[in-house]
Amino acid sequence: MNRFTFKLYIIGFGILSLLLRIIAGLFPAWTESLYSRGLYVYIRKIADATITRLPVPWMYVFFIVLIIFIIYKIKNTSIRNYKIQYKNWFLNILAFIGFALSYFLWSWGFNYARVPVADHLKLDLQPMDSTQMLVELEAVRLRALEARKQIPGATEAALNWGHISTDLEELSRIELEKQLQKYGYPTPGKVNIRMLFPKGSLLRNNTSGIYFPFVFEGHVDPGLHPLQQGFTIPHELAHGYGFGDEGTCNFWAYVTCVESGNPFLTYCGELAYRNYLLREIWKRHPYTFKKCIETIPIEIKNDRDAIKAEMKKYPDWLPGVQEIAYDAYLRTQGVSAGIDSYNEVVILVDAWRRKNIK
Repeated sequence: MNRFTFKLYIIGFGILSLLLRIIAGLFPAWTESLYSRGLYVYIRKIADATITRLPVPWMYVFFIVLIIFIIYKIKNTSIRNYKIQYKNWFLNILAFIGFALSYFLWSWGFNYARVPVADHLKLDLQPMDSTQMLVELEAVRLRALEARKQIPGATEAALNWGHISTDLEELSRIELEKQLQKYGYPTPGKVNIRMLFPKGSLLRNNTSGIYFPFVFEGHVDPGLHPLQQGFTIPHELAHGYGFGDEGTCNFWAYVTCVESGNPFLTYCGELAYRNYLLREIWKRHPYTFKKCIETIPIEIKNDRDAIKAEMKKYPDWLPGVQEIAYDAYLRTQGVSAGIDSYNEVVILVDAWRRKNIK
């Protein structure tokens, strides 16, 4: 098989994979059974037993190899016979897209088409009006303050790394696996969370964490305040265990935190959920939102101010660009709410609490 034919095969496989992704979206039960609980389980196990054992993040290796490959291709491109070169470049780009698309979908991307978690857990999703949101906000405040009081050494001052007595990644992984198994989900392998240095490399792109399916690892910005890491880590772990939707991963992060029995992790979950709830109130009732902010407890206010102080160290390089790009990406994956899907955690948690916590 010559190079030209090989490239055509790659392009064809990319098109076939894309068509299968469209079909998968029409049959979520089949996707759940054949891929999410079938093929992906074995992919996850193999990846975690081999390539993810590298002591450094594979993200570094991936981009170094990619840059070297691009430089090599450019350097070996002759300016002679430019018409032929342009045709080759066009074919190479199509082959690269076909390979990247296929690899993304088969290594993880088909999980976007699985059965929604609300359907599997039989949650009764109901929209919340302003009164219900305010009642829920008060309940969150009480739960958050109660968890915070149980953190050893906690005072009114902002919490910091000194208040953590355990490895957040290991604790989050153990607790997330417990919850997934409790609700009948497989937990293959051992998903890694890597701290992506230098600090701010993700935050300056308006991102706190990212799951990169090409290397089967989740990544968190080490510049995050520990109260943010306590929620972001289980969120990225949930991606690694086969969930694509952002609202779903927020939901699993919340459940992991509040069911962990660890007061610091519980507080992280309630604090993050409170922020999503406030966003919903702000979008619908700006005046009510202002009142909510004015009555914030001093302990939570100090923690919020400490988080803001950390975030100011890493201003966004291109404000708004990441949100537009990621919103478009999510919509292409069948997430109709786009970037707003993060906030769907509010109705998921409400439904989960109504069903499971009496």
